[in-house]
Amino acid sequence: MALVVKAAVKEAMVTGLTVSRTALWKDAYGPDTKDQELWEPTGEPVLDAKQLSSLTGQSTEKDLVAFILPILRSLFPEDQIVDSQNRRWPGSGLSPDLFRCMVCNGNASSGTPYKEMLDCVSVFEAKLAIKDDSRGQLYEYLCRLPSKHARGMIFDKSGFELYHVAGQPETRKALLERICGAWSAPGGKKLVRDFLSQYSPWERLLRQSLRQAGAVPVAFLGSGAFGRVLEAQPERSEEIERIAIKAVLAAGVPVGFSPGAEVEVMKRALQAGCPVVAPSSDCIQVVESGKVLGWFHILRDVGTPVPLDVAQARWPELVEALRQLHLNGFVHGDPRLANVVLLGENFTWIDFLGQPVFTGASQETDIQILMTDLVGQKDPVQFGPQFDGWPHNSTFIHSVLLPLMSSVTR
Repeated sequence: MALVVKAAVKEAMVTGLTVSRTALWKDAYGPDTKDQELWEPTGEPVLDAKQLSSLTGQSTEKDLVAFILPILRSLFPEDQIVDSQNRRWPGSGLSPDLFRCMVCNGNASSGTPYKEMLDCVSVFEAKLAIKDDSRGQLYEYLCRLPSKHARGMIFDKSGFELYHVAGQPETRKALLERICGAWSAPGGKKLVRDFLSQYSPWERLLRQSLRQAGAVPVAFLGSGAFGRVLEAQPERSEEIERIAIKAVLAAGVPVGFSPGAEVEVMKRALQAGCPVVAPSSDCIQVVESGKVLGWFHILRDVGTPVPLDVAQARWPELVEALRQLHLNGFVHGDPRLANVVLLGENFTWIDFLGQPVFTGASQETDIQILMTDLVGQKDPVQFGPQFDGWPHNSTFIHSVLLPLMSSVTR
């Protein structure tokens, strides 16, 4: 089987995905007409003669995954290729055999993507023999990913197929490309690497931010209203030093957004003695092809994400961390749990939403956002008495917030 491509360009369908995977595939791909062979390829195949000989001895899908896994890792040395067999992905219900990512939840031997990073993955599925049902399975996985463009690979003992789809999540996305190849086809190694290295805007921003910071990713720490935060390690650091990279995608911010405002506000809040993580850089611009892709800044203290059960058990301390911002004249703007970490035993804010105007109403909005996140509601919690600023005594906390939290911490 040579390297061939069919550009099956169709409009994405808004109909659902609850049909058989064979039907999904036939609807997406259309009539299986004769594919057109690519230009005469040169270069290395994915597998050499010795590996091909060993491949024939793989008798189960699990064996096939274990055989191909180190080969894929050699193709993508900067990424993690993660085994997720029998693991359900959070927020999507997907369960592919393997996936490529920058950072994963768990480890490379058994992990899942972070829910907020599902637009930064490629998917791999192994079959003993590729059929329309298995093609439909990979196509369904790609349709359920939140990114507008998604890519994946299905493979068996004879070769592989690469898919590129585009459309809105949870719809039948348009199948833009299907490339088929034998493991022994010349040029296959470069083809697979190049095809699956076409990254989403968010992944391009995070990768470029890390390069400019001279760091490598370690873990995903969280996401705010506009940004995402990665734990990272400087490449040339002789010590085991950890930093955090906060990146903001230009395409996702409102008109008038000031990328440097958050950094300046956090610096002022730190100087005032507020519980915030110290920025260790200014806001740095990331440019791609002459256009601003986004911005990032570096945080010196990493901390650890705050689990919901810990936040609920220690909610008075979390409220106090927010109160300290307000008493010093700062409004957070988005004080959800995703924007606070534990530094030692202390709750510390890592993300500001610009700098909202400091008023009683904006302080009350802060408290509503935090308490809504703590109790797990979709609609904002409502306070009985009108909030009129933090009194010197603890009346508001005891009479309003304590009864609210008692309902979820019993």
